[in-house]
Amino acid sequence: FGRTYSSRSRNSLRCLAIFVSVALLSGCRGIRVNDAAIISESDWRQDGGNWSRDRTTTAERSLPLELEMRYNAEAAYGQGSPLFFCNTHLVGTRRGDLYAVNIEKGRKTGAKRFAESIEGSIVSEGKIVFIPGALGKYNMMAYNLTIGKHIWRKKGVPFETGFVVAGDILVGINVSGQVTAVNKETGADIWSFDLPGLQAS
Repeated sequence: FGRTYSSRSRNSLRCLAIFVSVALLSGCRGIRVNDAAIISESDWRQDGGNWSRDRTTTAERSLPLELEMRYNAEAAYGQGSPLFFCNTHLVGTRRGDLYAVNIEKGRKTGAKRFAESIEGSIVSEGKIVFIPGALGKYNMMAYNLTIGKHIWRKKGVPFETGFVVAGDILVGINVSGQVTAVNKETGADIWSFDLPGLQAS
């Protein structure tokens, strides 16, 4: 006897196939910046563009200014400044996504969900980008932009402010007012101390 399927069974199989396809495509999402390790003077690789975070530039611009590109990330940006390097605009959103956008064309070149919210500015050193998680499973993450893979991830108290790279360490202040330093290569804890009055800036 031949086996027959009802229309309901066929619809269920279609839905299952669509779900599997979407899951597979979502798992392949990532960010890659082939020239991320190339550093130039015009790079903006940390919040504010430099250690003092003054958010200024020495580039000369003539008036009137004209809009050259726009991009809708479909979510609000956090408080930190975006990064600019290798003709790439790299920014985290309050939905937890990290977007790479081509500055000249205004087109997305990569996107990946890292947390439920990214509030603080990300920081980049060479091909590695360090991401603070304000909500979600991980609060500190290191991601290789060249190969598109995580280097390490840590769980703990969330960070709503950006990180600072100082030599071999990554430093941040979490929402409990604790200053934390980890090894930037491995994520291993090095030291920490509490600020008075739950300060985090």
